[in-house]
Amino acid sequence: MGQGKASAEKVRIANRRALALSLKRQGASYRSIASTLAGTDDISPDYNESQAFKDVTSELRRLQAQNTQTAADVQTLLLDQLRELHSRYWQKALAGDYSACDRILAIMDRTAKLSGVGGDPMSGLLKILDLSKLSLPQLERLANGDDLLRVLINQ
Repeated sequence: MGQGKASAEKVRIANRRALALSLKRQGASYRSIASTLAGTDDISPDYNESQAFKDVTSELRRLQAQNTQTAADVQTLLLDQLRELHSRYWQKALAGDYSACDRILAIMDRTAKLSGVGGDPMSGLLKILDLSKLSLPQLERLANGDDLLRVLINQ
C-alpha cells in the first residue's frame, strides 16, 4: 500500500513540474508560476518562487535525459541500417563492381560522420543533442522554443 502512495506522489510531482514548465514556456516568471500554482489541485498554498524554479529545472533535466536517450537510440538505428547496407554491397565491391565500390565509400563516409569521426563540422550532430553540457539559461531558451543552433552558439 505504501508503494501506491509513493507512486501517487511521484505522479503529483511530475504533473506539478510539467505545469510549471508549461507556464515558463509561455513566458511566465518564477514568481508568476508560484502564484498561479499555489493552492491549486494538490499543490500546497505555500508553493513559492524557489520551488517553481526547482520544478522547471527538474523538468528540463528530465526532458534533457529523455532527449539524450532518444538521440542515442536514433543514432544506433541509423548505424545498424548503414551496417546492413554495407554488408549488402561489400562482396560486389570486392568483385570489382565500381558502382558498389562507390556505394561502400559513401556508406563508410556517412557512418564516420554519424559516429562523429568525419571531417564535416556537422558530423555527429546527434552528439550535440547531449544537452548535459548546456547551462540552465540555455535549457530555458530551448524550453521556450528557441532554435537549437542559436542556443548552442549563444545568439
